[in-house]
Amino acid sequence: MKRIWLAASMFLVIMLTGCVGALKADNEMSEKVSFEANMPANDAYDVVLKHLKIKGYTFELASKETGQINTALFDERMVFLVISGSKLEVVFIDDGDKTTTIVASVSTWRRHIRPTHTTPWEKRERDKDKTKKIAEEIKSTLVQKENKSAKK
Repeated sequence: MKRIWLAASMFLVIMLTGCVGALKADNEMSEKVSFEANMPANDAYDVVLKHLKIKGYTFELASKETGQINTALFDERMVFLVISGSKLEVVFIDDGDKTTTIVASVSTWRRHIRPTHTTPWEKRERDKDKTKKIAEEIKSTLVQKENKSAKK
């Protein structure tokens, strides 16, 4: 009887863990902003990279081959002995010759400063408001570029 109870409880734990993981993955995807641009991925990448450089972002990773841009920490602030800031991630998905799907997300990072050591950076959560704001800026820049290209 104990074996059946143990097997049933292990099964229940595994099922609940899987459900929580699936819910977390759905929630994480809902905090990203996705939109389409009517231009090839290479052109969209160039436009977005130029826009972010003009806005003053610095980059940890900017690779046209992988279709990804990751910024270094921005909006950095220190409260007591905790440093926090945000990072932007933009991913370009090539949908064909004429369209590109762009996925943007802003995540919050932090670390603690201690007298003996400093903890490593840890990712805390995604910032929906900053993600929407920056995604709208990127989208409007892409639309302006599309309109200029259409006039030619």
